[in-house]
Amino acid sequence: MTPPRSTTPGRRRSAGLAGACCLAVLGAACGASQGGSPGAATGTAGQAGTASSSAGTASSSAGTATALSPATRRALAAKYLAVAHPANDSLDTENDGYGDAEHDHLAAARKDLLDEVATEARFDAQLLAITFPAAVEQQVQALVSANKVRIQLTQRQARATTLASLRAFDSPHKASDAAVEVPVREIRRLLGLPPPSTS
Repeated sequence: MTPPRSTTPGRRRSAGLAGACCLAVLGAACGASQGGSPGAATGTAGQAGTASSSAGTASSSAGTATALSPATRRALAAKYLAVAHPANDSLDTENDGYGDAEHDHLAAARKDLLDEVATEARFDAQLLAITFPAAVEQQVQALVSANKVRIQLTQRQARATTLASLRAFDSPHKASDAAVEVPVREIRRLLGLPPPSTS
């Protein structure tokens, strides 16, 4: 899940999954939203930093793990992409819908956000169903943890009662996406896949 949102300079969600796309997390919030206050948002941003730091530590340890055989890497890469590609495609559509609606259609924007939540949760469940070796699994767990934080943020954003409070989450989401791409990049490296395109 990682396609950035081209229609919205302030926020282009990452999918953190496959192909030219990958996931991400966190963010700040807005006082006008029912879901949180600026203070609560700051707390979430702090969690994002923690998630990014943890992912970095996991990445370091993964580098010393026993290398996978070419056949195993190919098989696991195929399974990963089979989950990631559909999620990226869905997020692309939902991101574009949100970008079109966030300035003049609150109800539509909120629906797109909830669709993103469903896509991200489904991706997490499907990814966790795959059996990976320890080095990869460590990164998968970091990715899912980061994505859960993003899901919580998106749920709060979807409860916003004004377009302005809704858009206040855009910038935090951009930073959160970058945090999720840390384990995504490591997963792809371990599976012999090219790095995701950047947002």
